[in-house]
Amino acid sequence: MKAVILAGGEGKRMRPLTSTIPKPMLPFFQKPVLEYIIKYLRNQAITEIMIITNNSCPSIQKYFQRGEQWGVSLQYIYEDKPMGTAGCLKSLEAFIYDDKPLFVINGDIITDVKISEAIAFHEKNKSLLTILATKVKNPKPFGIIDCEENGRVRRYLEKPSIGEIYSCLVNMGMYIIQPELLQFITNKYECDMSHDLVPLLLSMNQPVYCFEGIGYWADIGSVSQYKQSHFDVLVGAVNVKLPISEVLPGIIIGKNVVIEEGATIKSPVFIGDRTIIKTGSLIGKNTIIGSDCIVTESVTIDHSIVWENVYIGPSCEVSNSIIANDSIITKKVKIRRESVIGENCEINREIAPEMLVKPYSKLTN
Repeated sequence: MKAVILAGGEGKRMRPLTSTIPKPMLPFFQKPVLEYIIKYLRNQAITEIMIITNNSCPSIQKYFQRGEQWGVSLQYIYEDKPMGTAGCLKSLEAFIYDDKPLFVINGDIITDVKISEAIAFHEKNKSLLTILATKVKNPKPFGIIDCEENGRVRRYLEKPSIGEIYSCLVNMGMYIIQPELLQFITNKYECDMSHDLVPLLLSMNQPVYCFEGIGYWADIGSVSQYKQSHFDVLVGAVNVKLPISEVLPGIIIGKNVVIEEGATIKSPVFIGDRTIIKTGSLIGKNTIIGSDCIVTESVTIDHSIVWENVYIGPSCEVSNSIIANDSIITKKVKIRRESVIGENCEINREIAPEMLVKPYSKLTN
């Protein structure tokens, strides 16, 4: 089986983090999100992969090249203009040269769901399109699915209002498709899988099925879920291999890390290579600190993500927030919950809750 990764999204909900980095390349424990997806596919014995992205994301091909390092073969398609999650698939006709099904996955997913049973289900039912799905408590941000006992989809609605919700079974952004599906797609205008293609197929009574996946799944297209998925990995809720191993239960520390006497580390925590934690500082649970950071004296950090090469000055407090690469937080600064600091910022005053700071900003009193 071959796979396609849809990696052309703008990541508007992830700004200011995606103001300088394409969404699929956002760091997740110091590696791009897309790298975890590629490893996930390889672990499912899928090694021929096409990445569909846009012309503003050359960093993807520059980083992954042909994929040999990850044991896969990568090809790339660049869109001149957005064609939608279904419209972009029309360009795959040259990539598909047999009648075998194709696995399609969005480029902002963290999952450990095994797809072998889904493939067998797809083939058994002679499905044209199989949507992998899962149950969630709040289905509003997703496409909801109503299906028959055998899994055939009856109704589908993308991002329903509260009054429209008829199911908690939602689209995972993972699909198995037959090559003949492409004949229902046009490349003349933007065509979305959820808004356009699925409703079209249902109206034509085409065989669309739903398979409920078992395992961890998260769409990390929002800042809140991006953070939560980091925390989920720290507590072992998802089966992914991190670039650094545990030194103690729940404590993951890289090479050449300096933790001075008098500093306190509470698990679960991740600290990247060559980072320095100075005396009197408290690194609380659910904290991820990247490589080459300096956390000076009497700093408190909890439930937060600090990317690489960040300086945090004396007596600062960082809670439930994200600080991107190459930023400087001076002394006695408080960064409150749900705040996001973009790359290359200098912060010299308190940051209010839920504040989004654009890259290259300099904030003073």
